[in-house]
Amino acid sequence: MTADFTRWATDGRSAVGASLTAFPVANFVSMAVGGLIVAAGAATDAATDGGDFLGILVGHGWLLTAIAVAFVFINLGSVCTHCLYNGAVGWSHITASKMRLLTIVLGDRGDRRRGRGVDAVRRLLNILGVFVPPIGAVLITDQLLLRRQAAHRAATTFRPTAFAAWAVGAVVAGVVHFTAPAYAEAVAGILAAGLAYLAITRLTAGPPAPATRPRPPPPQPPPNRSRPPREALRERYNRR
Repeated sequence: MTADFTRWATDGRSAVGASLTAFPVANFVSMAVGGLIVAAGAATDAATDGGDFLGILVGHGWLLTAIAVAFVFINLGSVCTHCLYNGAVGWSHITASKMRLLTIVLGDRGDRRRGRGVDAVRRLLNILGVFVPPIGAVLITDQLLLRRQAAHRAATTFRPTAFAAWAVGAVVAGVVHFTAPAYAEAVAGILAAGLAYLAITRLTAGPPAPATRPRPPPPQPPPNRSRPPREALRERYNRR
């Protein structure tokens, strides 16, 4: 969720600062607590239910039960809202459609997927963990390593070079995931997508534009130093 919330940062420095503090501090604390609960056996059937520990919080008075229910709705609502917003905005630009329409369509698809059970969602998340990291690799390579080229590039709604690089990274990550699951498929996909984007960009780049000297500024007319007659007469009178 760090990337979702840093979208609302006032500037780039605030976004980087929030990310640097969120990943090692906030995300680590939440993941460590969940890992301890699952490792201690307090979660209800963690292998199939995904480590649901809501049963630990409820049943200890109305106040703690109300806090647990509010925590679930706020947590799931905030995460789903940001993800739905990301998906609707992205697909609306890709398909040249309306963001509100795609919000309804994607939300309906998400509800249908959730209705199939936690196991179906877990399989979907595993697949997303294979094919999503190459997208970040293409974005990072474009905005950091190729920042100068991107600054002079014309804005377009579709760039096949980025999709081609993502496809290369996704294929490499998928091969590692299904044939060598002991290795990190996300790292393989990130490296493959980044290198592919660098290579494709260099191969498809046109010849560099000839260097042109800046034109000198047009000559400025000399300043008008003549004074109005009244002012000249007043100065002559003062000298007397």
